[in-house]
Amino acid sequence: MMKRGYVVDDKANPVGNALVGVASATVPTRDFAIRTDFSGSFRIPLPVGSFRLQATTRSGATGMADLTVTADQDPGTAPVVIQVSDPDR
Repeated sequence: MMKRGYVVDDKANPVGNALVGVASATVPTRDFAIRTDFSGSFRIPLPVGSFRLQATTRSGATGMADLTVTADQDPGTAPVVIQVSDPDR
C-alpha cells in the first residue's frame, strides 16, 4: 500500500530534501530511502504491518514516527507526519 506523509521541523515548517526510510518493522521490508519533495511530502510503499519511519535532513536533524498499515485501510487515511529536530538543541 502506498502511504503518504510529510516531514516538518519543530515549527511545523515543511522540510524538503529529507531522507525517509524504515527504521524498524514487524514484517520484512527492503532497505531503501526516499527524499521528500520541496513541500516536505513523500510517498512510501509499505506492506501490511507496523513500522517506525525515520527522517533525516541534510543538517542532521532527525525524527521518527510510528505507523500501522492494515489490509482494509482506506487509501485516504491521514498522512503520517514526521517532526525532525536538530540534535544540537
